[in-house]
Amino acid sequence: MKGLSLDSSNLSRPKLQTGQSLNLRQGQIFQGQVMKLFPQSLATLRIGDMNVTARLEAALSTGQSYTFQVKKGEGIPRLQVLDSNTVRPPESQAQQAGTGNTEARASGQAASSSHTTVLSQLGLGDTRANQQLLSHLQREQVPFTREQLQQGADMLQQMGRLNAEGMRTVQTMIQRELPLTATTFQSVQAATDSSSLAKQLAQLQNNLSQHLQSSGASSQEGRQLQAGLDSILRSMQLPAQSSSSTGGSQSLVSLLQAMTSTQVPANINQGAEQLARRIGLLSEGMGREAFLQSVQQNVLNPSNQEVVRELWPSLSRAGQGSGLSQMEPAQLFNFLMSRLTPAEGTAGERQLSQLSQLLPSQVQAATGTERLNTLLQQNTNFSSAEQQVLTRMLTTPSTHGAIEGTNASPGAQLQQLFNMMGLGHERQLGSVLTASAEGQQSLSDAQVSERLKPLLLQHMQQLPDGLRLQAEQLVHRLTGQQLLSTEQQGPLQQTTQQIPLQLGNFQTDLTMQWEGRRQKDGSIHPDHARVLFYLELEQLGHTVVDVQIQNRIVSVQVLNDEKEPKTLLSLLKPFLQEQLQSKNYQLSGLSWKQIQESGPNNAATAYQNYTGYEGVDVRV
Repeated sequence: MKGLSLDSSNLSRPKLQTGQSLNLRQGQIFQGQVMKLFPQSLATLRIGDMNVTARLEAALSTGQSYTFQVKKGEGIPRLQVLDSNTVRPPESQAQQAGTGNTEARASGQAASSSHTTVLSQLGLGDTRANQQLLSHLQREQVPFTREQLQQGADMLQQMGRLNAEGMRTVQTMIQRELPLTATTFQSVQAATDSSSLAKQLAQLQNNLSQHLQSSGASSQEGRQLQAGLDSILRSMQLPAQSSSSTGGSQSLVSLLQAMTSTQVPANINQGAEQLARRIGLLSEGMGREAFLQSVQQNVLNPSNQEVVRELWPSLSRAGQGSGLSQMEPAQLFNFLMSRLTPAEGTAGERQLSQLSQLLPSQVQAATGTERLNTLLQQNTNFSSAEQQVLTRMLTTPSTHGAIEGTNASPGAQLQQLFNMMGLGHERQLGSVLTASAEGQQSLSDAQVSERLKPLLLQHMQQLPDGLRLQAEQLVHRLTGQQLLSTEQQGPLQQTTQQIPLQLGNFQTDLTMQWEGRRQKDGSIHPDHARVLFYLELEQLGHTVVDVQIQNRIVSVQVLNDEKEPKTLLSLLKPFLQEQLQSKNYQLSGLSWKQIQESGPNNAATAYQNYTGYEGVDVRV
């Protein structure tokens, strides 16, 4: 599985769009096309995806593309034409490519001649590196300066990265106005890597563990790094929900827990019993009391003691097993079910098999789980009590029990994980240095050992070559993410963060993107914002959740290749509405849109170009 890179099409800086103001700085170079000529030396120029009105002070031809340099950036910008030889626009080149090699060759020669002219006008050498980077930036319609072109080409040449990937990285650095240095290049390239950050981190931890075991006398630095990585990997493990997509044992145990819990209303117990009958765990001829008495007999049966010890190992350690025979059937069942923590994967399947030995059901527990999952995937009519039970099962982390819930919200867990990745390390270090100068505090060992980036920086030089390279790549990736995380476009701010997660046994990355008006404290206004979540899931695959907020009214759209799970959405919508209301938000809609990766991409048609020519935007 590949993760979502930070420079993918849905996260990268957009080109000039409708509603953007034309902001040209002196010295910038870009390519534009003459769209139409008008009387009084007026013309329409196409710059990126924006049409602007120009007053011509030089002879230009309709339909031709030219390279311009901004000579005056204040007031009405003044542009200078750098290439006297016109070149075909990219669209025309693509059309002509199919008509014959001769015309394609001629078009390529014209473009090369134009690049040579531009480089000569800029006082730069006509080198292969300059030619290729200039061509790339013009093709991508990215404004740049002479210094950026020279520094970028020299850097790519020296690093041996004069290829498509290297030029895309330089493009990102120019767009984000980052220094064109080798260190920044490595960080940005690492951050835009589409490989999974979660798997990259787990691989380092696994390789380090193997190294420490094989080397015998492990260093103190290696042990400290391993301890820190173990802690961070544990924090990645978010509690899985008791849904069909996270494992069979969890949903079944949650249902059994709800049958006899004394901490829920009676209708919840009744709804759980109804569901148990639907899936065959309770036969039609067996009443609830008879079911509980049979479970008690099986639990106390000496031949089942090994199963009981494996399912509830804490009973023998705490000496609580001796009191089971004194409990009433319902009390014993509730006591055991509330202390049964289901495992993931094959371990959970084994638990289901062991649990089946204690249940008087004619169907295996695994079969009941499959039936429950089938009901959730179909448009099944559930009673009100059944719906409440299913909602609890779907929204309560099973590691804390299906009824009791959890004290830590997912948001708090994600915030803790963000801090542990060390993505705020430089800001924290700056505060500490300021405070240290005043004699107040210093960065403690605990603050270093609990955060990934400072932990790697402190210990990676003592690692052997292979592990050090892995650690350096992780540091570059985290630094690159910091460099690319925030972008300001006028009054709007876009913030992107990517953190590794482990859902059950499945490792993935969660990419979150906020967009909205920036407040004085640097945060995005909570009343008007858009939040996008990109997540690769084990069963559903690539999933995007688009959350739009206007006047604290929230609309949620889920985009996925799978068919809409209507039953699941109907069960989850009331819970989502309730949770938003507790935060003073109102849910206006929850929808599911089925998408196909192979479908046409109509993003380019989303923008309407300005075609008027009232007033003058630039002078050429």
